[in-house]
Amino acid sequence: MLKQQYLPWENYPKKLNHQQIVKPLTVLADFFSVDWPDGHEEKLEAWRYFVKHDKSYEDSDNGPGSILFIYDLNIKLLEAAYLLCYGVGDKDSNRKSNPYAPIEVEKIVLANLSHKEIVDPYLALQAIFKKTGLYQYREYLHEWLYAALYIKGGADELTRKEIKTVFRRLLKLYAAAWLIYQREVENKSI
Repeated sequence: MLKQQYLPWENYPKKLNHQQIVKPLTVLADFFSVDWPDGHEEKLEAWRYFVKHDKSYEDSDNGPGSILFIYDLNIKLLEAAYLLCYGVGDKDSNRKSNPYAPIEVEKIVLANLSHKEIVDPYLALQAIFKKTGLYQYREYLHEWLYAALYIKGGADELTRKEIKTVFRRLLKLYAAAWLIYQREVENKSI
């Protein structure tokens, strides 16, 4: 996908409602109420498989509609992370780094974040959005959605490098969001 000019409002949240924009940490709570980080990673890996191969997405339990649910969850998480990264919403958030982060965190967190990012997951959010804007992630995941739903869809528009880069950055997003969720949302009423 070629880098294009964009208008500033293209980075504004499109899937979040007003309450979620004001309190983006609620989106993290919603995201992790659906599944644990490793469960989200499995779903993302399955989605990526159907993006890379000439097969359409199948879920024996829920049918192809579940990919739309996964797509919406990821877009909302990206939008909330973008807001948190740039200091929008949750003004009462406890945005402190944690040099004493417990080492017993899930393997997904340790595998996808550097030590500095484990201490301060907001550094990971900054890295995620440094080269790729929110609007570009929406475009990539939209292409992923079409590629996964069609038997022969999107393979010519998505390069393997783009698929791999987006996949790794989403795993980094899951890990950073999990740490933020653990430190700022869980055990608190948001």
